Amino acid sequence: MLAWKQIQKYVLAYGVFALLVGALLFQSFQSRHHDQIEAESRLVKITFQSVLKGFENNAELFYLNVIDRPENTRLMKAVYQASESQRTELRQKLYANLIDNYRSMGDFKIKQLHFHLKNNDSFLRFHRPEKYGDNLTEVRPTVAYVNQKQQTISGFEEGRIFNGYRFVFPLFDGDEHVGSVETSVSMQVLIDQMQAELGEQAGFMIQSALVKQKVFSSEVSNYRPTSFSSNFLYESSITPHDGDSLPDRLIQTLTLSKPLEHFLPTQREHTYEVHDRGADYFLTFVPIKNAVSKQTVAYLMFAKENLKHQQLLMQFLISLLAILVLGALIFWLFYQIKMNEKRLKQLQRETEHKNTLLSKAQEVAKLGYWNLDLKSNQLYWSDEVYRIFGLQAQEFDATYEAFLEYVYPEDKERLIQAYADSLENKKQYRITHRIIRQNGELGYVQEECQHELDEHGEIVRSIGTVLDISEQVHHEQRLQSLKEQYQSLVQSVPEIVFRCELDEDWTMLFVNDSIEKITGYPASDFIGNRVRGFASIIHPEDLERVMASEDDQYELEYRLLHRSGEIVYVKEHGQTVTLEEGHEVLEGIIADVTSEKQALQRLQRFIDTQSQIVIVRKGRELVYANKSLFKFLGYVDLSDFNRHHQCMCEFFLPQEEFFHVEPTDDRDWVEVLLALPGSKRNVLMQDHAGKRHVFSVSVNAFDETSTIITFNDISDTMREHIDWKYRASHDPLTSCLNRHFLEKNYQELVSEMTRFGKSAGLILFDVDFFKNINDTYGHNRGDQVLKALAKLVQSHVRDSDRLIRWGGEEFLLLFPVDSLEGVEAFASHLRARIEDNPMANLALTCSFGGTLIEGSEKLKKSISRADEALYYVKENGRNGVRVQ
Repeated sequence: MLAWKQIQKYVLAYGVFALLVGALLFQSFQSRHHDQIEAESRLVKITFQSVLKGFENNAELFYLNVIDRPENTRLMKAVYQASESQRTELRQKLYANLIDNYRSMGDFKIKQLHFHLKNNDSFLRFHRPEKYGDNLTEVRPTVAYVNQKQQTISGFEEGRIFNGYRFVFPLFDGDEHVGSVETSVSMQVLIDQMQAELGEQAGFMIQSALVKQKVFSSEVSNYRPTSFSSNFLYESSITPHDGDSLPDRLIQTLTLSKPLEHFLPTQREHTYEVHDRGADYFLTFVPIKNAVSKQTVAYLMFAKENLKHQQLLMQFLISLLAILVLGALIFWLFYQIKMNEKRLKQLQRETEHKNTLLSKAQEVAKLGYWNLDLKSNQLYWSDEVYRIFGLQAQEFDATYEAFLEYVYPEDKERLIQAYADSLENKKQYRITHRIIRQNGELGYVQEECQHELDEHGEIVRSIGTVLDISEQVHHEQRLQSLKEQYQSLVQSVPEIVFRCELDEDWTMLFVNDSIEKITGYPASDFIGNRVRGFASIIHPEDLERVMASEDDQYELEYRLLHRSGEIVYVKEHGQTVTLEEGHEVLEGIIADVTSEKQALQRLQRFIDTQSQIVIVRKGRELVYANKSLFKFLGYVDLSDFNRHHQCMCEFFLPQEEFFHVEPTDDRDWVEVLLALPGSKRNVLMQDHAGKRHVFSVSVNAFDETSTIITFNDISDTMREHIDWKYRASHDPLTSCLNRHFLEKNYQELVSEMTRFGKSAGLILFDVDFFKNINDTYGHNRGDQVLKALAKLVQSHVRDSDRLIRWGGEEFLLLFPVDSLEGVEAFASHLRARIEDNPMANLALTCSFGGTLIEGSEKLKKSISRADEALYYVKENGRNGVRVQ
């Protein structure tokens, strides 16, 4: 009954062990399976974003470098004052300006060049120049959005015939909005590019209700039903008619139990694993959102075969079976050992009732005993000793010589010496040796001996025990065999399985043979650092980061150096383990992820083909940059760049019109940039040759933790824009600000000057008898006088003051001041400086009228008050100052 209860306990323990092992292995299988699906989703997402961004960049470059030029925007501006015949002439001129560029748009994989007026009327379709004048407000929300908001928009929009991604830009002539222009990329071109990058089959479907609402009735034949939902249609030019494309087939399988709408994501891409025709496939849905409404209106589907699922499943089943079998053997052995211990204890209890000598022998060793009387030379064996040697109890009189006959020959000398030494030293001894039983079987015994002394301290008796440990030794041998079988099982795992010391060399205590498949070096090289330490094959650039990991449980990605010189990318899961003796070691599994890394590198190589500068940040860390960056700044690679700089923002030159960050500002520059409107996201940088360039910066999410940042060189466009802006706000003769600038920025300038408790002062002054100078010396000398006067006054004003040529010989000065007395003092100072400094070799004077701007009063009212004061001075002798 006791044995049966013991068996039940071990069976129950094994059941718990089996459930735990099964759960852990299944969790690992599920985790790796989930990682595969997530990796596929990320790959599709990254590729889609990169391809779409490439088309968007092409469209923006075409807009900035070809379309948004004065010779085009002036034509659009002229339309609104032109008759119908004049509009036709303007349309023909615009067509002639851009027709050659339009024909080259195919090189950028973009198409359609379409100009619209501010009221959304079509002005010029380059693909159908004869069709114009139709209003697009109801059918083209992107066009209506741009003309209303005067902001660029890009994204998917359903067409009246076909669908595609639209890039619509506002047009300005100076500061005046004059209409909009669009380009696009077809869904067919987008899908072809995605299929080329991913090597997967793709499909596209759009909501049938949307097609019914948007598409011309004459063009509905361009669409056909899907085989799995009445809510979606295929665009026939994209999806084959045979109905057996891989995405179509997989969706049919996926929707056998639930409708399609159950599986469709609305916010982000999602990947499903589908089993079809005996194989496993990845099926990824990418939601396509309308550029204006942001509603999901269509989907891209990507499909490819998953070749690793069956491999993962087989690894799980083999590992589970092997561990369960091994666990069963170990539990059985523990049970046997436990039962033997119980039997030994039972024997010990039975011998307690024997005589005193037997009781004393039990204190020494517990089992069979012997007693040698040295005075009479009489040897006694207990019955158990006879049985240990395979003899019948008391089969013959025991002798020392008879005992030695059963000792294994190679152990005799050691045993005789041990007994002799104990007699000489009067000490007890313990020895384990082999015996040969009567039937020739090999056994193992543990023998102990102690001595009794008389009153003179002489040995009179030796008492010993003989413990048969054969079964225990055999169990240990079987355990060793099982251990070797376990190690053989571990050796078959494709990942590197290891146990190592927590030292700087990662001294291996155990590592399986998979390390040779992954690194090219045999496992024996690393055990105890016999040939090399594991740390020596970690890529030097990754070693410090790997060694710095101090978590008890961790996950790392780094590179190993293969014996062939190639780089192997690995992913390691490990944990710190405390052994029974309290010693801490590191245990873990290292998997080869080179193929996944190579897929990412192919994507990186695609980004490297982009002419614009592209960087990827993880948090605030720069983790990738394309070749255009290193070529621009003169660095070899990212490592070279990171050795000299910590942030890309270090290259932003501080200039008023461009975005930059101060060295003391510890905010993330990307977050600061994104808080600005799109038109302000421009930076000024200097290349390695010292030439300055202006870049437009765009920021997009790469994944949950990473960001793609693109720098588009718009130097030529910005240079022309800045020059035009300067000419629009400055007087060409004196380089002073002009009247247009003041009238446009008056309220902003006054607010700026009064922000810190100051008032805004206004001085109006002109040259006395200037007409006489023109009449006597000519207009060229008059121009020289005005230029010299402006230069003199500029030398006596502050950066916060604004000098404006108001008209003819009349100038206006706007400046911050404390009081009306301050206005008078400033005007008097300028009057004296002018009188003391001849200009163009002529002595001249000026008359001044000044005032304080009161609150938010209009410019006209302030000018009128200053002009009255100036008139008073001119009527009363000139060369004076009056304020009011």
